[in-house]
Amino acid sequence: MPDLIIKDSFNSPDSKLRGICWDGANFWVVCDTVGDRRIYKVASDGTVISSFALPANSGQPWGITWDGVHLWHSTKLSPIPYPPYLFEFQTDGTVVNSHQLFYWLPRGICWDGTYFWYTDNSGGSIAYRALQIDGNGNHLADWMFEDTEDYEAIEFYDSHLWTTKPSAFSLQKRLTDGTIVSTQTYPDTIIQPSGLAWDGANWWIANRDDDIVYKLGPPLGEDAIAMWVDSKQIPFAAATFDGALYIKRRSDSPATWNNAILIDNSSSAGYSNPGIVMTDDGRIIVTALDGDEATVDAAYVTFYSDDFGTTWTGPV
Repeated sequence: MPDLIIKDSFNSPDSKLRGICWDGANFWVVCDTVGDRRIYKVASDGTVISSFALPANSGQPWGITWDGVHLWHSTKLSPIPYPPYLFEFQTDGTVVNSHQLFYWLPRGICWDGTYFWYTDNSGGSIAYRALQIDGNGNHLADWMFEDTEDYEAIEFYDSHLWTTKPSAFSLQKRLTDGTIVSTQTYPDTIIQPSGLAWDGANWWIANRDDDIVYKLGPPLGEDAIAMWVDSKQIPFAAATFDGALYIKRRSDSPATWNNAILIDNSSSAGYSNPGIVMTDDGRIIVTALDGDEATVDAAYVTFYSDDFGTTWTGPV
């Protein structure tokens, strides 16, 4: 099993998906659709909120990032004679500024809080590099990738740069000098990652092979094992639903551990032998014995998630 699994996905708003970024509330994705090159603002379920057309007579669109105020977009040298550019946009598509970039074939771009980093696959004597630039496009620093593979996607998170290596289906955590600190594998469904975004909780990869954006996260089983080792609490029953792990536990104080949603004991106070199941309509059911199971009048009762009120811990 890969280190990261697909937890959700949505289709690109149009063909030829390229870059992606997160602005704290929504995604922005770049589409190099023939005759209609656009940047789209989309919700996490893929719903298009707005879009704007990219400038005519500019290079091939690729990367996109958000600096907290404006969108920044990188283009590559294609078609000739349009050189690669860094565009600064307002969210309505108004061009604030533009600057020619240092090398020929820029791909993904990210913002580290002070400067920008972009990947370039020009090859030849230029080789395959990641470059640091300022908001005026000035070249500040760079480092070479380990080989001549198309490293397209790049993101900055946790004081590190993150890149994707397509042939290894892996996400690489790097120091800003390019040194690899660690790697995480992802499913081989993602063949050509062209954009990478971190939303504060999960990774999202734009895959230009199938024009799908994939949400990635750790397998739930590993989280559950770590949770019970750390908390030393007694789980009664568990079930998964819609990518989340739900656990009925014995405890007097509600809490959430890692990715698991915990149902507090007060949800079925006075009852014993609780169990938990999911319904087709999305409700969560906790069952328990009403009274001592040794007595004749003991009967199972059912609690629904929409009945728990304030005692319910986690989303309904």
